[in-house]
Amino acid sequence: MLASLLDLPPDCNGYIALENVRARVDETSAIVERLPLLDGVLGIAIPENDGTRHLEGPNRADATMRLLGDLVGALAPRPLVLIMEDSQWLDSASWRLIEWILGSLPSLLLILCVRVEEIPDELKSLRRRAETARMNTNRVDADDPARFCQILELRELGEVSIRELVARTLGEVPPHQELAGRIAALADGNPFFAEEISIALKGEGLIAVRDGFWRPIRPLDSLRYFEGVERVIRERVDLLEAATFNVLKAGAVVGRSFSVDALQMLLCNELTSSALGSAIETLLAAQLVRHGVGPGEYEFRHDQIRDVVYSLISVDARQRLHGLLADRIESNQSATAPLEFSALVQHFEAAGNIEKAVKYADLAATQALQVGAFREVEAFLGICFSHEARQQAHGAEPNLQAVRWRRQLAEAHYGRGDIHAQGMAVMRALSVAGQPVPRFPTTTALRLIGRELQLALQQMVPPSSKWKRPDRRAWEREMARCLSQAATVDYFELRYARGMCNLIGAVVHAERVGPSVELAAASSRLGCGLSFLGWQGACDYFISRAERVAIALADRAVHSHVCLLDALWRVGRCDWSMLDRRLDECQELSTKAGDQLGWCDAQGIRFWSLYYRGDRSVLEQTALALLSRAQNAGNIQQEIWALRCKALCVLHTDRPREAVDILRLITSAMLGSVDLAAQISAKGALALALARVGQHVESIEAAIETLRLLRELRRPTSHSTLIGISGVTEVLLRGREAGLSREYDQWRDWERQALGELKRYRRVFPLGGAQYGLWTGVAHWLDGQKSQAIAAWNEALAIAQRLSLRQDESMIAAEMRRRRTDG
Repeated sequence: MLASLLDLPPDCNGYIALENVRARVDETSAIVERLPLLDGVLGIAIPENDGTRHLEGPNRADATMRLLGDLVGALAPRPLVLIMEDSQWLDSASWRLIEWILGSLPSLLLILCVRVEEIPDELKSLRRRAETARMNTNRVDADDPARFCQILELRELGEVSIRELVARTLGEVPPHQELAGRIAALADGNPFFAEEISIALKGEGLIAVRDGFWRPIRPLDSLRYFEGVERVIRERVDLLEAATFNVLKAGAVVGRSFSVDALQMLLCNELTSSALGSAIETLLAAQLVRHGVGPGEYEFRHDQIRDVVYSLISVDARQRLHGLLADRIESNQSATAPLEFSALVQHFEAAGNIEKAVKYADLAATQALQVGAFREVEAFLGICFSHEARQQAHGAEPNLQAVRWRRQLAEAHYGRGDIHAQGMAVMRALSVAGQPVPRFPTTTALRLIGRELQLALQQMVPPSSKWKRPDRRAWEREMARCLSQAATVDYFELRYARGMCNLIGAVVHAERVGPSVELAAASSRLGCGLSFLGWQGACDYFISRAERVAIALADRAVHSHVCLLDALWRVGRCDWSMLDRRLDECQELSTKAGDQLGWCDAQGIRFWSLYYRGDRSVLEQTALALLSRAQNAGNIQQEIWALRCKALCVLHTDRPREAVDILRLITSAMLGSVDLAAQISAKGALALALARVGQHVESIEAAIETLRLLRELRRPTSHSTLIGISGVTEVLLRGREAGLSREYDQWRDWERQALGELKRYRRVFPLGGAQYGLWTGVAHWLDGQKSQAIAAWNEALAIAQRLSLRQDESMIAAEMRRRRTDG
């Protein structure tokens, strides 16, 4: 697509494309400083700058997608029509780019052709959202690009159209009506089948021109032998001479399209140039191939022709041709040629050269991770894993490559928002590294103490010079990354002790590397984790160090991450002014770095801070901005977060039925999810929404499930669980007041647990103090202890006013007014 906008051939030199881009965009544009991100797209080495040097994994992928969207906007004329054939072959990164430009560029018409039997998951998701947007006409989904999407299903051609197609295919004179009708019946509405039958009949001499029409030379009943398009193609191919058939087979090995140069290389020992040209002319006349985009380029007239021909090649011949082609592509790799890693993987694997297939699958996975093709990362690494046993060297040192592969797989899962898969991948990485994640509390405690001592020692005695060796630095960097990812999974699973153990380990390894992205990221995460213990001095120390490192590296992405984590812990402490400043810094840095994931994380925290403060004026707008970006990013976890924010907006604007629908969607999507905080908050909010629409049985079931999840929680580490805890508490106390408790013997136990969870929460997060006082007061009132209730409410009201929790303040004041009226 980029080459087309630059009026260049599709296989143009990457450096030529880059120079054309530079010439077409304004030198002062923000696009110019991001051009190094095109290295993975153009397949060339582009010197990095301060803005791109440290972007890696999902963050670099997202920044690359944004850059491509901006380039389309800058280079394309208006209005613009983009037509993309065979879009079922687009990778996952390209589908996200399509959504991005669809939602951000005006005067654009995108036409994507996709085979109905090969619809990719991304299009299925887009279709579901488009159908939802058409049914839901309110403004909540106004920013979703899916609202522009229109799906047109092409059905089988009717008999009249098939007759016209047969006439055009045969040429010269029209077919007789009886012949056209018979072909239409055999084709069953398939235009390609109709063409193939017509060409086969003509080529085999089974029809002839008589009396101004194409007619069969024998009864039409004999045409019943056409049982399928594959058989028709085989019968046509069988008529070719051996040399011409070999040319066709060589083209099938190359791919759907091929060049004369590639054929000459593969068949240099079999055909002269003139014989090759003659064979190609025969194939063109037989309508098996057609001219391609450029001179000397050809392509199969249909993929099914190529598939049938490929299936007719013997295993030995197939391996030989793939091997020759792979060697040619590899020998042509140069500093100025696009890096065709994926093609090399395909051909070396088909040739049986496992060593080189793994080598290029490794490189292709790294490249796919850079451009955000997360689904393809998994496929390429799958090739590496499938041949790992025979490739792995048996030595005493742990296998760095094996660890890196699993860590990259974890990063790809993180980019898609699949925390469970991320956790499994990083656990395997640490097991391969000889540091398996501890599974039992005792083991976790012992390892935690050991790593704390290591960290303390390193603060007093700098790491020795042995860590400066390149191989040791590479190993320490990889371990820091693995442990940081493991700690991220632990955070969402609410495993505080194990998470801190992994975080301290990440900092220990990162300190041995020296000032680096790993050190900044691990230190900021450790500082945030220490804040939950109330160790403010240690928190400030590690976060300040992380920020100094990020500034020294001039790395906007990691600096934004530090700002994000410094904001995260402040939510529970209600430090609103500093939190707002850090979020502004984070989103500004994320935007400059092109880090969409970081921007969405900050937007989620911004929503919660506005929600707790009761700032309804921009609450829904904030949730919608998050939802739009999350859907476009293709990150499942962030999309669930955004939908949860949207559900809370509608729940607290007296639209509980709409909230129920959204929360049910969220809870069904989270089946098997390890994001325990999200499950608790969504389930508890669902219980409250169901109660407000009068579905009390389902509401109580959701409340009981939330309490079960809370029993798995050891120490509160996520502020968002407050929504679930307070929701369940409200359901239970209002339910007792309405008389629902008489039907359940365990009701008072549930109440005690819910209030106990609120009490435990407020010990870690001052944010929960007002909610605890509100519902403790309600419980006292229902127990007839009115003076205690009023005292609890007064204390809670003071907390809400002091911490600027305007929503809690209004709820407490309303409860006190109601009780005075009733009392």
